[in-house]
Amino acid sequence: KVAPKRWVCTTKNTRRTVLLWPHEISSERQKQLARSGSSKPTKNWSRKECIVQQECSTYDAANAAINGLLAQRSSSHTSIPISSELSSKKSNQISQQNRQTLQIANLIGSNSEESLPPSTVQSSPDEKKSIHASLKSMLESLIAKHEGVDTKIIQIENQNRHIIERNGLIEKDNFDMMEELVSIQKMYESVICQQLEATESLIENTLFSFDPLETIEQLIELDNKLKDESFRADMVTWLNLNVVGNKSKRRMASCLDLIFSWELQTNLLWSGTSRKGLKKHPVKHHKSILKLFKTIGATP
Repeated sequence: KVAPKRWVCTTKNTRRTVLLWPHEISSERQKQLARSGSSKPTKNWSRKECIVQQECSTYDAANAAINGLLAQRSSSHTSIPISSELSSKKSNQISQQNRQTLQIANLIGSNSEESLPPSTVQSSPDEKKSIHASLKSMLESLIAKHEGVDTKIIQIENQNRHIIERNGLIEKDNFDMMEELVSIQKMYESVICQQLEATESLIENTLFSFDPLETIEQLIELDNKLKDESFRADMVTWLNLNVVGNKSKRRMASCLDLIFSWELQTNLLWSGTSRKGLKKHPVKHHKSILKLFKTIGATP
């Protein structure tokens, strides 16, 4: 027979060559399909083991080649005498078998082989089991991968939800912190304003002024005035506004310069008598002035 190349396949296990043939249609239609070479075998085509004798480039060339082979075999059969009817029957059987299995169509069409679907070749039971097991394994692997992807998607969604929740908490904390900072700033500004107002009010309301003492008489007069609580309060307020420093010694030294002039300070001693016997005015007897120094020195 003459058949296109795509009508011939090789089984996987036995590696035998098999011819697929459209036996259900008419012989004329079979020749038309074989000549066109465009039809693909289907499941209902017959399958017979064959031997490829020759490959040709066209259908006509293949048909001529097979006719030549048939002519050669016909001439060889006529030259051999037949001895008996048994020999003739046997020869006919062999000839028929040869036509079915040996005189297979020479191939035409595409030079590249085209594989048939697995369904066109009959598989053995072991092969079917192997294919079934392989497909089952592939299916289980795909299902496992799909489940793994679903798990990953769920994990990613949970992570995204957690991130969104954390971002919401962070935004809320930032909002609360901003409100707290605004509140603290308002409180700070209020305290500063109160202090400024108190200072301005104190300065505006304080009409008290004091010039450093220059004589002993002024010193005695100041000591007597400090016995008046109102005068003493004004004096303390004025000194607190003008004294310099935070430590007691520094504040009392500054207070000394504010109350006594340099000339008067040179004429004053604590006890009134120096080591050399020099006599000066004693400060220890002026209790009100000493109490004033103690108040200013103790006030930070």
